[in-house]
Amino acid sequence: MENDVIDLSRVESVPPEGDDGRHLSIFRVFLVIAVVVAAIAGTWWYFARQSEDAATAAGLTSWFAPYVDVTATPQYAFEDATAAGHTSAVLAFVVSALDAPCEPSWGGAYSMSAAADSLELDRRVARLRQLGGDVTVSFGGAANS
Repeated sequence: MENDVIDLSRVESVPPEGDDGRHLSIFRVFLVIAVVVAAIAGTWWYFARQSEDAATAAGLTSWFAPYVDVTATPQYAFEDATAAGHTSAVLAFVVSALDAPCEPSWGGAYSMSAAADSLELDRRVARLRQLGGDVTVSFGGAANS
């Protein structure tokens, strides 16, 4: 028996009892995770792109304009902002007048007509429009109604 050699090619591997021989490999786990992440990212990208295309088709595009408190001193020359590359301005704040809650005012300090006279707001808006810009008005404010 000392010289007997066992031929290992004839020995069959028998899995332990209750084990069918199939195991989950690390490669398969990472592959499944990668496929799931790619599917989620692809779905998100598709829907994000669809909403961008719909907004563009509807004429909704994002834009930027400097925010200007017209009652701040010294006054910001928003009508000259076109020299800096801005074509529009957001004018703030139209709020209710302090003594007449149903009347609009600029920051509670100027009535609409007083702003036209004291701040020359009408002339300044007209100048911005002559330069190809436009204004948007912000209503409300942190300290006013």
